[in-house]
Amino acid sequence: MHKYALIFPLQMSFFFLCLFSCNKPVIDSSWKKIDEPAFRWIHFIYFPEKTKAKTQAEIKKLMAENLLALKWHLREDSHYNEYLFREKRSRYYHCLNWYGKKYIGENFSPKDVALNLGFLFDSEKAVKEIQANRIIQKGKVLLRKKANSIFIGKFQDKSISLADVNLVFNKSEYRALLTSKPFVIQQYLDLAKELLAAKEAYQLSLKEFQLIGKEKQVEWIDEAFVARSYLAVKYHYSMKGVYPTKKFRVQLTPAELYAYFGSHKHLYQKVIAFDYRFTVITGEKKADKFLHEYKNRQNNKQNFFLLAKKYAASPFFISTARYKKLSVAQMKSEQTALSLKKKIQSFALDMASKAVLSPKKFPVTKKQFAIIQVRNIEYQNNHLQLQDVITAVHQDMERDLFQEQFKIDLKDTM
Repeated sequence: MHKYALIFPLQMSFFFLCLFSCNKPVIDSSWKKIDEPAFRWIHFIYFPEKTKAKTQAEIKKLMAENLLALKWHLREDSHYNEYLFREKRSRYYHCLNWYGKKYIGENFSPKDVALNLGFLFDSEKAVKEIQANRIIQKGKVLLRKKANSIFIGKFQDKSISLADVNLVFNKSEYRALLTSKPFVIQQYLDLAKELLAAKEAYQLSLKEFQLIGKEKQVEWIDEAFVARSYLAVKYHYSMKGVYPTKKFRVQLTPAELYAYFGSHKHLYQKVIAFDYRFTVITGEKKADKFLHEYKNRQNNKQNFFLLAKKYAASPFFISTARYKKLSVAQMKSEQTALSLKKKIQSFALDMASKAVLSPKKFPVTKKQFAIIQVRNIEYQNNHLQLQDVITAVHQDMERDLFQEQFKIDLKDTM
């Protein structure tokens, strides 16, 4: 064996030991400290595809969003507890996913995890037990025995009761379990088994990452993700479906609206035609290289075509790298299925509608990406007036203002 053969593995072992075994907190803020075990848990459970540095940045951003949302009275919001419960269950499912991949394999199902952990439900017997112990009077549900005395399954050598299920169900799910017909009860029993398995996977993750007694260092992430959804609506990034709260509003003067309309008029005009070119590349890294090289060599008018020759998935996608005019009316009249061509034309139309002139990358298959560029955009109505689209202009200007304000507020919080 070469005298240096063992040096590199030992160096790498020491590197990872230093990376994940430092006694100092990995993140040390005035609000919260995240030590090495908690950081590893968050990294491997929530962000396994990210680098350590990106995970660290994501945690800091989540903390800042959490603090900013608290400033805007998140905990006083009437939907807070409901959404916190949802994120708690999401945490369990992240752990179920971690457990399944680690101990079963990539192609696992929640049922596989439940079985692997030792959860057994006799659905038929459980349905009879629930039906025998429920009393439904005037829409109310009563139980003949206490919920912790009504057993519906087993986990290893322990019995599972309705009280256990109540901890992982919301009110509507628990009511449906108690009041529905047998086949629906069975569906809710399957969900209960899945959720209980996910909860157990969370407990096992705490043991594996040495977090028993330190649960708060990871459980804060529930509220942080609620905060992210809450702020996304407040600052006009998402619609109310993400979190049912009101958006921030601002009074805009006619002069402000007119100025905004003047600089964004193209967004409100209907596109009727444009030139577009594209190529398709296999692999996201190659697609990113294309864009990087294009950006660095924009003075070369043939750059797009030359790069297509270098990176295109096939010769056909070199020929498509020259500009071709596309009529929107003709495109919409073609009654074809959602083919690759149709996908690319739809992406190109979206770019033209937003007047995005730089090349952009779009996924078109599992492994392939289209690089598309548009120019010479033609509009239907060049005489559009502010009053024709004033509602949309107000909404868009408000959105842009608050999205910019969010960046400022978040930076100040961080």
